[in-house]
Amino acid sequence: MVSAVCIAFIHGSLRYGRQGILVLFGLCTVVGYGMENLSIATDFPFGFYHYTNLFHLPQIGRVPLRAIASKVVYDQGLKNVVVNA
Repeated sequence: MVSAVCIAFIHGSLRYGRQGILVLFGLCTVVGYGMENLSIATDFPFGFYHYTNLFHLPQIGRVPLRAIASKVVYDQGLKNVVVNA
């Protein structure tokens, strides 16, 4: 996961500049974390689910850091697809 975040950051900074990619990473992190917590607390918008701590991954609140990082990488890739379409 760390390599995917690094690749997304390098690619994004080459395409959008360092400030642009930092803003995108920040927005994706805040929105992704907020949506995950909202869904865990209220079952909206993703339905009922929860994360276990079976693998003892670091978490912020009830959301693993890995889930937040995957949203950042996914959103960076999605932005590239939309912009290049």
